[in-house]
Amino acid sequence: MLVLVILGAGYFLKKEHSAKVQVLKARALNLLELLSLEMLQEVTDFQSWNQEKQLSYSHVLSTDRFLVFGPTDPIVAVLGRDTMLSCTLSPAMSAENMELRWYRSKFSEAVFIYQNQREQKEGQMPEYSGRTSLVKDFLTWGEAAVRIDKVRISDNGQYTCLFGKGRFYERATLEIKVAGVGSAPEMRIEGPEEDGVRVACTASGWFPKPQVQWRDLSGEKFLAFSEAHAQDSDGLYRVESSLVVRDSSAGNVTCSILNPILGQEKAKAIFIPDWRKAVYQAAWRKAQLYADWRKEQFQSCE
Repeated sequence: MLVLVILGAGYFLKKEHSAKVQVLKARALNLLELLSLEMLQEVTDFQSWNQEKQLSYSHVLSTDRFLVFGPTDPIVAVLGRDTMLSCTLSPAMSAENMELRWYRSKFSEAVFIYQNQREQKEGQMPEYSGRTSLVKDFLTWGEAAVRIDKVRISDNGQYTCLFGKGRFYERATLEIKVAGVGSAPEMRIEGPEEDGVRVACTASGWFPKPQVQWRDLSGEKFLAFSEAHAQDSDGLYRVESSLVVRDSSAGNVTCSILNPILGQEKAKAIFIPDWRKAVYQAAWRKAQLYADWRKEQFQSCE
């Protein structure tokens, strides 16, 4: 009887485990189906475009073949200014009668489309409408560039340029690194902190996340006591950093905000008078003595 009970319990445990495995498998299959559908849609968009070309041309001449090259290094674009995405054909040949397309991570996310020797608005992403144009100065030599006006943070990231001639096409990838310099730092003395003087530094409107550096009058760096970053609704960074100055010889303290992409910084210095250091240090010692006194009183009452 005991053996039957044990066998029955084992059967139900095995059945329950099998049910859980089936649920996990079903979830995994659903996830794979969603991913596959998204990838399939992207492939379908590109294949539809490619099939249209194949219907129009029955063969590809060897003279129609080419390569497309873009910049090997990221394109640094300053917020609010214009930038260009340039691609070049090799060997050099005219691109006037080619189909040109610049797009983001997906073929359907068109930034700019040039077809039949004119710009095509249909299929262009709304955020690039009226903000992009084709630079045709060197189009006959095989170089084409799209100008993006008034760069935004959303322009940051990867792009692809595609050149098509008949059935043949080639593409190259490019990257834009958006950077912006924000406000100069604002500094203030906050008060006593750990037997020293606490100094705060704030700045806003930077992109990407800026770096904060503290220095004394001789240029020696200090380690920040605290540092916090936050992004506003436009994606720009605000930074707040603080430093505790304990060295009585450090009269001037400088806070600098650095953009790591542009290498540009804005700095501001603040002077901490000796009398203020002495007052804060005395206040800190009194606070410590009071805390110690309170601790002794509390312990004596136990």
